[in-house]
Amino acid sequence: MTYVFVDYETRSPIDLKRCGQDVYLEQAEVVMIGVAFGDREPEYWKTLRMNLPMDAMTFVSWGGFDREVARRVEKLDCPNWIDARALAQTVGLPASLQTFCNAIGIPAKKDPRGTRLINKYCKPQEDGSFREMTPDDRQAMEDYCLQDVRLLQQAWRFLSPLVGEWQRVHQANWESYDRMNRRGVPIDVEACRCALERIVKQTAEIENECFERFGFKTTQTAKVCEFLGTPDITKQTLEGYRSKDADQMWVRDARLITSRAAAKKLVPMIEMARNGRIHGAFHYHGAHTGRGTSMGVQFQNLKKGVIDLTFFEKLHAGTPIDDAIQQTQQNIRGFIKAEEGKTLVIVDYSQVEARVLSWIAEESYLTEAFVSGRDIYREFAASVYGVSQGDVTDTQRAHGKATVLGCGYGMGPKKLVIQAGTMGTVIPARAASELVERYRKSYPAIPMLWQTIDVGIKGLIRGRNECFTAGECIFTINPARTMLRIELPSGRVLRYFKPHINSEMQIVYLDRNGPVRCWGGHFVENICQAIAGDLKTDFMRRCDDHNFHAILEIHDELVFEEYEELSELVLKTALEMMTETPEWLDCPGLIKGEGKILPRFSK
Repeated sequence: MTYVFVDYETRSPIDLKRCGQDVYLEQAEVVMIGVAFGDREPEYWKTLRMNLPMDAMTFVSWGGFDREVARRVEKLDCPNWIDARALAQTVGLPASLQTFCNAIGIPAKKDPRGTRLINKYCKPQEDGSFREMTPDDRQAMEDYCLQDVRLLQQAWRFLSPLVGEWQRVHQANWESYDRMNRRGVPIDVEACRCALERIVKQTAEIENECFERFGFKTTQTAKVCEFLGTPDITKQTLEGYRSKDADQMWVRDARLITSRAAAKKLVPMIEMARNGRIHGAFHYHGAHTGRGTSMGVQFQNLKKGVIDLTFFEKLHAGTPIDDAIQQTQQNIRGFIKAEEGKTLVIVDYSQVEARVLSWIAEESYLTEAFVSGRDIYREFAASVYGVSQGDVTDTQRAHGKATVLGCGYGMGPKKLVIQAGTMGTVIPARAASELVERYRKSYPAIPMLWQTIDVGIKGLIRGRNECFTAGECIFTINPARTMLRIELPSGRVLRYFKPHINSEMQIVYLDRNGPVRCWGGHFVENICQAIAGDLKTDFMRRCDDHNFHAILEIHDELVFEEYEELSELVLKTALEMMTETPEWLDCPGLIKGEGKILPRFSK
């Protein structure tokens, strides 16, 4: 099999960053291609339509963009294609080719001429036309294109040993994401436009009133800070701000309202939708732990909550809406709407990370409680507050829930208070200390696991041992001590580049965003999230086998779009499949899920 390294340079009247790859490619054309066979010097080509024996070649690109250009613009069927960026992300290294190369010791400096040339020739002028390249600039553009191919070839020398693992462990998962991306996320574009129009109007009214009363707008950070006497105007600062001055409180509230992210979500929903659907939004293994991420709309960050269907009825009817900004923020998930004749089947893993943690820590009492279906939040709260389970109040149970879900990775009292706040629960500082202490005493195998992994990894880094097992995982390090490996029960491997111990006795490794300081609890969190991710990708593949139509994944949720007459069957089958754990998770009944059928996406 011959490896062919490819880098396309394209142009389109559509803004790629604003509208996304799918819409951009509708009107894209190829400017040039950099192509290299194996270790040979790269060449400049005008097209890949060269009667190449496609079945005998494996194409390699940095990212999935080039593959989609070949498929959609050049109309080529390239059955063997490897996304080197996705492969790099399975190692936990940067997604940028230049940054990746620098991280592994390959000098790579982005040629500033490339950015200038792309802006000049690959972006349209005001009339929509493109400039003609001068001979000198064409030569410079070719050099720039070939430079990226050379970097890709060098990066591949580092990544190529991982190809077998990719094909064995990741390929099928990546293909599930690819199918989901091709189906697309259905968007109620008309409702998006109506809501955005009202948000713009409400924002203008607030800004005008603020300027008339105080001489500045809420977007003028320095003046708002001066007026309120705060160091910044972040959400956390403003939500904790109190004043007896009514004007200061009005400005605070106005800033909180106008800074909400609702409009920032609606704009990409409108601009990225093609025929009412957003395609290509999800990235497989976008996070270090292997969980998926999304681009553009950032579906993973959609505010949780149960939507109000009457809000959308009012939008479509043109009925007045009080506080459109707040209403849109609360109902943001509902702009994802099934097509006519179809419904959304929404399934969600229940407490999946806490369940996985109990299993890998061998905390038998907690595991048995999850398997038997007992209310562990109520049980824990009863033990902390010294009451019977029947006398546990809603507030006390909420404290138990925040603790069980939040303290499994070493969270302290201060962070527990903050974490509970994000869940809508207030925990006093003194109660938080008691909750944290009681959690660690009630489930001692969990803090023991933090310590075991912390000590074991430090031993690997120092060369005192070559391998150890903990938390159902196998920990190893390469002879050069440059790559820590954690083999998960599924066989997938988490990698940590350049691990070392700093002067504060913390474990440090190089992530895609730079150095990360951590300890045993951090690795336990990574492992639990990774295993939860493995459960979901395994579930996604089996759903594909049943011809279910997954369109969206967010954390522990998976959403299908199915015909109304099939939705009940899909929901019943999907929930049964969620509880069927893979062979590597030897704890029947541990994993559970819940689901619902709705016309619009809702928690």
